[in-house]
Amino acid sequence: MGHQPIGAVGLGISTKRPLRRRRAAPRLASDLFCEQLSSLLQAGIGPVEAIKALAQQAGSTSEGAVLQGILSDLQQGRTLAQALEHAERFDPLLVALVRASEETSDLTVALQRYLQHARQADAVRQRIITASVYPMLLLVVGGLVMLFLLTYVVPRFSGIFASIHTELPWSAQLLLQWGNLVKAHGAWMAAAAVVLAAFGIGACSSPRLRSRAVAAVLEQRHVGRYARLVYLARLYRTTGTLIEGGIPFVRAFGMASALLPHHLQATAASALRSVQEGTSASAALAAAGLATPVVERLLHVGQRSGEMGPMLVKAAAFHESETARAIERFMRALEPTVMAVMGLAIGAIVVVMYLPIFELASAIR
Repeated sequence: MGHQPIGAVGLGISTKRPLRRRRAAPRLASDLFCEQLSSLLQAGIGPVEAIKALAQQAGSTSEGAVLQGILSDLQQGRTLAQALEHAERFDPLLVALVRASEETSDLTVALQRYLQHARQADAVRQRIITASVYPMLLLVVGGLVMLFLLTYVVPRFSGIFASIHTELPWSAQLLLQWGNLVKAHGAWMAAAAVVLAAFGIGACSSPRLRSRAVAAVLEQRHVGRYARLVYLARLYRTTGTLIEGGIPFVRAFGMASALLPHHLQATAASALRSVQEGTSASAALAAAGLATPVVERLLHVGQRSGEMGPMLVKAAAFHESETARAIERFMRALEPTVMAVMGLAIGAIVVVMYLPIFELASAIR
């Protein structure tokens, strides 16, 4: 069922605007909003009435306040895309698809298209998270156990040997030295750990440092290949979804390229200039290193058939599946490695703690 554009005539804001990530406020669940709004539209309720109903259902929550703001913008004559963008709480891809649907009067189709995109992206993300949980849990638990042994148990064991006035075996001397170090400089060691943790958090929150870290990862021979495919798959899926929503390739690719790391955005801009100068999309992306052989052939097919959007979405699905399988294989190999390393480390600490006791007991006999 088609719907007429909401609010004022015209798009208002150019669709050339890139899909920038917003940080001003926490983002709402765009997929849930799309699902609820799409259900109401398919039932025959008008867009304004549908959003009014959603706002009343949300009540006095933060989501309700955002929906009330959207409703107020619509009543003042803004389009739905302008109202969503003004709220600054929704996925920019959703805003772009809604803006494109205002030209073709197919808002419900645009919402369904965004839902499909969100579900496919969530499925890939969930596969990666599921494969990563157990190794990360092993690392955290094993690290905490080692920290407890080294900072609490070992210093107390060393106190026992400090009271023994006899020649101590090497293992007891090692424990004694470590215990004295913790007792003498424990506060400084804790402060250094806090400083390192704060530095790590600051580095993770710095866009410049994150960009350098991503660039360093992408330069790696094996890990970099799959990291690059993750970004390219996001580029393909976003561009394909925008094209299916009615946005031309040049504008869609320009908007989606803002999702790439900073150093890849220049490469995407070069490829986009080549397309604007008359080079085919498949040749331009391949020359810029933004298309794998599989994607290049899919783009050839899409150019001949006029189905660039679906072909880009297929290319994204192909590489998302490839990277997800690679991560799953890596995590399956990492699990026993982490278990072995943690077991050996904790076992070595325990052996060093109890070995002096056995040696002293043998000496007494």
